[in-house]
Amino acid sequence: MYTIKIVLWLDACVIEISSDTIYTAINKEGAFCNNNPIKVSSENNLQKSLLVTGFGYDHDEKWEANMNLFKSFTDITQGVRRLGAASVDLCHVACGIVDGFWEFDLHPWDTAAGILIVLEAGGMITQMDGKRYDIFQRQILASNGHIHEFMLKNTKPVIDSLNC
Repeated sequence: MYTIKIVLWLDACVIEISSDTIYTAINKEGAFCNNNPIKVSSENNLQKSLLVTGFGYDHDEKWEANMNLFKSFTDITQGVRRLGAASVDLCHVACGIVDGFWEFDLHPWDTAAGILIVLEAGGMITQMDGKRYDIFQRQILASNGHIHEFMLKNTKPVIDSLNC
């Protein structure tokens, strides 16, 4: 009889080319920016937070719902930015540049590396309705953990209305 031991090494790397910045993480070993340890922000007040999002290519009901979330979060936070790459947006959450991120219509290759980096930096990842994150559900909510429940109060009703 043979015993097979499977060892899973999860490593992540995101390169932000415009700034020559390299974000990395190794499962259970932390997250790094240019080899320096990083952590999510400690902001716990949604009104003082800075968020980031992105918009898919299809201008459908999810795009419209995200536009409404953008407007809503812009009114109740310090602002919302749109950078254009979910992987980089997640890294910005991980190193505390922004406090939270949400987006629709993402693929596994858009988020896989960034998710590990956020988690290793102490952040939180769920679906936008608060359910456990599923990389194939094509929507994500990431935060520093402190404002997650406050963000969910805005995103969950949207997801419930869309039946995503």
